[in-house]
Amino acid sequence: MDGYPPPVIPAPTNEDDHFVLPPHSPSRHPLSKRLLIAAVAVVILALAGILFVWQRRLGNFGIFSTPTPSATPTTRPTPALSSRTLIVELSGIANYVSSHYEAWVTFQDGSRESLGKFIVRTDGTLQNLRDEMITENRFLSSRSLSEARSFFLTVEPRGDEDPAPSSLVLLSGEFGGGVAPLTFPNFQLTSLRGSFLLATPTDGSNASDERSGIWLGELRGDEIVAGLTLPDLPSQWIYEGWIVHRGVTLSIGRFRHADTPDTAAPFSDTRASAPSLPGEDFLKNPPEGANLTFPVDLTDGTSRVFVTIEPDESGRDISGPGPFATTVFEAAILAQAEVRRAYPFTVTSGSIPSGRAVLELGRRSDVSPSIPSVP
Repeated sequence: MDGYPPPVIPAPTNEDDHFVLPPHSPSRHPLSKRLLIAAVAVVILALAGILFVWQRRLGNFGIFSTPTPSATPTTRPTPALSSRTLIVELSGIANYVSSHYEAWVTFQDGSRESLGKFIVRTDGTLQNLRDEMITENRFLSSRSLSEARSFFLTVEPRGDEDPAPSSLVLLSGEFGGGVAPLTFPNFQLTSLRGSFLLATPTDGSNASDERSGIWLGELRGDEIVAGLTLPDLPSQWIYEGWIVHRGVTLSIGRFRHADTPDTAAPFSDTRASAPSLPGEDFLKNPPEGANLTFPVDLTDGTSRVFVTIEPDESGRDISGPGPFATTVFEAAILAQAEVRRAYPFTVTSGSIPSGRAVLELGRRSDVSPSIPSVP
């Protein structure tokens, strides 16, 4: 640099003056400046990418992971009832030789549909009339059940081909929130009370066989009077009294009210009138094949008495000659029980039919479940 004087940069004279750069200043080369800026940008992007990749990898080990917001208690909206299937849960029902059950659903538009006929097997599972088990008690409708209003279960005579339901509605209930609680029509267990006594009023003054008769009542002075408190039943149902003696089940008779006679007296005597209440003297006409000797002794320690609710379709019991499963009263007859003394019944609430029908929610209505249809 010897021999060349240094460049002179004049000082600004006021605020509006600008510095003048020497000819070799970098700003005189715009391409180099752009390349520098681009290089810096590439480096920044590369660092950001590396940081992102490592954050993802470390996040898998719980490091630098984004915390999940804590769940807040919220009420989720009820899914649309779009299923075509429902599940029926039942208790207190049994199988009968002369009848079967049929499931029904009604809709908001007033229509109804049969979901199928079935029987109850000895193990409690349901079986359709083609001898196929109904898996998980699931019934299939031909339409969406989103507009289902109610469910009801009828007792139908075996071989029934009538497309309409019978008048014998065993259980029914309205849907609410996808569930229909099922109850026996118009029956309140809280109103039940009862007693029975041993006597044979139909043979007059003969006191030697007083342990051969049973009457659903109590003693008021010397008079046998009604001893049951029972609710009225729908016209398609009726009460029936029964005894079991030495393993043989015999009917006491059918009745609607506790203070009226029952409908039959096949074993009673006729020498004297019977009280105006349900009962029977087991004095004569033993049933063929029963291997019983009349008059019977109901205090031998093998006997018991019970009351059931029975189907009564125009005077006909379509369930058959034996007891229906709906037992409301029962009692063991004590060995050497005293005659003309009232003994209390036990209310058997567990045998009253009950259940619920549950709609399957959230299932697409156009997809049929792979379950056997029920005829």
